[in-house]
Amino acid sequence: MKFSDAMPPQRAVRRGGLLLVVGPDGVGKTTVREALVRQAPLGITMETDRRAMLPRRTKGAVTEPHKHEPYSVPLSLAKTFYYFADALLNWALWVRPAVRNGVWIVRERGWWDMVVDPKRYRLRPHLRLFRLLGRLLPKPDLVVVLGGDPALIWGRKPELSQEEIGRQVRAWRTELPAGQRRIFLDVALPVGEIVRRASEELESVVVAGSRQGRGPVPTGGAEPETGR
Repeated sequence: MKFSDAMPPQRAVRRGGLLLVVGPDGVGKTTVREALVRQAPLGITMETDRRAMLPRRTKGAVTEPHKHEPYSVPLSLAKTFYYFADALLNWALWVRPAVRNGVWIVRERGWWDMVVDPKRYRLRPHLRLFRLLGRLLPKPDLVVVLGGDPALIWGRKPELSQEEIGRQVRAWRTELPAGQRRIFLDVALPVGEIVRRASEELESVVVAGSRQGRGPVPTGGAEPETGR
C-alpha cells in the first residue's frame, strides 16, 4: 500500500473573511452584528470579535464619546501607531487563522472609524497618516455601512449632536478606500430587512471569492494566494 493511500482525504473548507459593521453611534451596529452572527447564511460560520491584542485603558461602553479633549500631538501619534500595531497583531494571531479555517469574523468599527471620528479616540485628525496606515492593513472583505436620517439616529442615542451625526454619515460614504466592497443600508429599515440585505451581499462576496479561486481551502494544505 502506498503511503498516500493511507492518508485520510483532505476536507475542503471554504475560505472565511472579515466583515465590518460601521456607522455613527445610534445606528444599531451591535444589534446588526449579533443578528448577522445568529442568522448566518447557510454554510457560513460567523463569529464576533471585539478583542484587543494590546492593553487598553478604556473598557466597556463609551457613553460620552466626545467628552475629552484630544491628546497632545506626540501622544496622539503614539496612540495611532499603538492601534496600528494592535490591528496587525489581531489580524496575524486571530483573524487570519480563523479565515483560513473558513470562519467569517464580524467586527464593529474597525480602523476607518478613526478616520471618520478621531475625537472619539482622543486623537488629533492625522488624516493622511490614518489613510496611509489603513491602506497597509489587510482589507475587509465586506463593510456594512449603516446610516440615514441624523434626526432618527440622534433620537436613538443622543450622545452626539445631529450635525456631528450627519457629518459622520457623509464621511462614511467618502472615506473608505476605492475598491473596498461595501453596502450602504438605511437604519429606517427594520432590523430584519437590514440583516437580510447584508446577508445577501455577504453571500455574493462568498460566491465571487469562490469563482476567483479564493475557496475552498484544503485543511492541512497551503492557503491559495489572496493578495493580502
